[in-house]
Order: sequence, then structure tokens, then C-alpha cells
Amino acid sequence: MEVDYALVTSSALPEQVKKSESFMHIDEGQWRDLLQYSKEIEASSSKEKILVLIVAQGTPEEDKLEQEKALQAEKERKEIERLKEFEQQKLEEENKQKEQQLKLRTKSKDIINAIYGR
Repeated sequence: MEVDYALVTSSALPEQVKKSESFMHIDEGQWRDLLQYSKEIEASSSKEKILVLIVAQGTPEEDKLEQEKALQAEKERKEIERLKEFEQQKLEEENKQKEQQLKLRTKSKDIINAIYGR
């Protein structure tokens, strides 16, 4: 079994992980045995991998930076959403105009055809 290791510094991540339905609290002895056992077992598929993740409490500066990044990402997401909505409205308006122009042209053709008996 492939076992990878990672370290993350975050104050928000522990709370997010604990909210997960798959979160399970284990004691240190169980954690150590689970890590050892993970190295010993054979994967039944190449897609099976284990990531051992240690989350360190962030400093106040890192927390502030993390919050600022999250706020910036939310602002960018909202701006993208606003632009998509604007583009959608613009397309709908253009389609309405094209449809109206087509109706006018069809009626104009009918009028000319009626005048000249076409």
C-alpha cells in the first residue's frame, strides 16, 4: 500500500475535518498501529492510497492571511458569477433582438410578396 505523508498549517482545517461524516477520533496508540498496518498491507488496486496528514495549529498571522485569502477567493467567485449572469442576460437580449428582427423580416417579405403577387 502506498503511504504518503503531509503537514498542513491551518487553524480552520481541524474544525472542517471534524465536521466530516467520515471523521473518527482515535488515540495515539491506535494512530501508530494504523500507520504501521497501512505500510504492511497490500493494496487490492493501484488506486488505493493512504495519506497521513498532520495539521498544525496556525499562528495568528497565518490565520489572518488564510482568512484574507478565503475572502479574496469568495470575492472572485462572486465576480465570476456576476459576469456569467451578465453574459447570459446579454445573450438572451441578443437572441430576443434577432428573433424580433426575423419576425419583422418575415412580415416584410409577406407584404412585398402580397403586393407583387409572388
